[in-house]
Amino acid sequence: MANAAKKQESEMKQIVIPAMDVGLARFDIESLTPMLLHGLGPWVDQKKSGGVDKKKKVIPTPEEQYRRSIEAYLAPGSTKNKPKIHAPAAWFKEMLINVAGRHTQSIKLNTAGGVFHVMEDYIPLKHSPVHPRMNFAKIPPRTGGLVAIYRGQIDTWSCSFTVRFNRGFIDETGLATLISYGGFANGLGDWRPQKNGTFGQFQLKRQAKSRRKKAA
Repeated sequence: MANAAKKQESEMKQIVIPAMDVGLARFDIESLTPMLLHGLGPWVDQKKSGGVDKKKKVIPTPEEQYRRSIEAYLAPGSTKNKPKIHAPAAWFKEMLINVAGRHTQSIKLNTAGGVFHVMEDYIPLKHSPVHPRMNFAKIPPRTGGLVAIYRGQIDTWSCSFTVRFNRGFIDETGLATLISYGGFANGLGDWRPQKNGTFGQFQLKRQAKSRRKKAA
């Protein structure tokens, strides 16, 4: 009994959880391919007939489709003729999680979300003028013919964003490499490489000096 107790005590002493080592690093990226903004889909009108709701799909005009594709991304100070776009941080966080979980062996896809966090809510883009782009697609239920859809396109763009990360899993160099992989294999916006497209690819322009941050 005494030996068993000593063995259990020894095993308990081996369970050591190191203190969090949290860092902050800021990254600058620049476009390699244009960014395509997500379309918000066709409008749906509901009309009642005989007490039964019937849904009728109404396809907006090209101008309405274009406006709807950019309205969710308009930054403060935008005007109708000169829209300013900012990208949601969720795009960047999703990109990091996807690339870390699928292109590395040390970070798993289901735990990557706890390794790094993008600090901004929205990330302002420096970009060329936004203009409409026409593509063909099938609208739900996707059994009919192709229809023309219009979305906003940005030909050249760049931005800076800050990542708070756990150095127990990844260091600054690894994080920079991960972002470079993200620009090649994942991309940002619609019809990106992750979605079998070519839009939204980027390269790492410059990594600003990182610093340590005490864990909360």
